[in-house]
Amino acid sequence: VYVIGGEGIVQELQLAGFTALGGPVGAVVVGLDPDINYYKLQYATLCIRENPGCLFIATNRDSVGHMTDLQEWPGAGCMVAAVCGSTEQEPIVVGKPSTFMMDFLLQ
Repeated sequence: VYVIGGEGIVQELQLAGFTALGGPVGAVVVGLDPDINYYKLQYATLCIRENPGCLFIATNRDSVGHMTDLQEWPGAGCMVAAVCGSTEQEPIVVGKPSTFMMDFLLQ
């Protein structure tokens, strides 16, 4: 699994038994990453485009986050949109507003 996102995403994946990098990439997970850069976007693009069956997963598609009452900052949706644009693929959204998480928890 290749992750664009915070350490919390990596930790949760590890708790679920997934390895973040260290072998063939079968999924790319994109979330909010305050340290986003071209390398991360390019690597995610290569993984999705060049690995048949590689999943593209988004934590959410929020375009902005409210860091204060007066400020809106770029949200995870901005990072997701960049990968959508470079891969011409739509992600599986597992967080809000998708019902994926609720459906999973109800099972």
